[in-house]
Amino acid sequence: MAFVLSHAYSGILLWWKNRKAKKNIDSYSKENTSSSARYAAFTGSFIFIFLVTHWATFWYKFNFDMQGMSYYEVVLGDEVGFANPFFSVFYIVAIALLGYHLKHGFSSAGQTLGIVGTEYEKLYNNLSIIFWFWIPLGFISIPLWFGFLVRLI
Repeated sequence: MAFVLSHAYSGILLWWKNRKAKKNIDSYSKENTSSSARYAAFTGSFIFIFLVTHWATFWYKFNFDMQGMSYYEVVLGDEVGFANPFFSVFYIVAIALLGYHLKHGFSSAGQTLGIVGTEYEKLYNNLSIIFWFWIPLGFISIPLWFGFLVRLI
C-alpha cells in the first residue's frame, strides 16, 4: 500500500511540476507525449479504484470471510464474483487500463534508464510487450471466462 500511495504521490507531483513549467501544456502534451502518458493520471485513478474494490471484495473474502465456501463459489458468486456482470466488465476494463498504464511505465522507465536511442531499445520494447500486453490479456481471460464464456458451455 505504501508503494501504491508513494507512486500516486510522485506521479501527481511530477504532473503538477510539469504543468507549472509549461505555459501551454495541452499543445505541448499532444505533440510530444504518447497517449498512454497523457492519460496516466486517469488510468492510475481507475486502477486505484479497482485495487480498493478488489481488496474489499475478493481479497477480503478469500482471507477472512469464506465461511466454508470453496474458491470457485467465491469466484463464480453473484455477490462479488464474476457471475455479476458488473464485476466482470469492471475487471476487464480495469485490467485493460492497467496494461495501458504499464505501457507508459515501461516507456518512461526505458527513457530514465537510458535505453531509448540505443541498440537495446527494440529488445526492451519487445520484452515490455509481455508485461503491458500479454500478461494483462491473460488476467482479462479470467473474468471473461468465468463471467461470460462459462455460461455458454
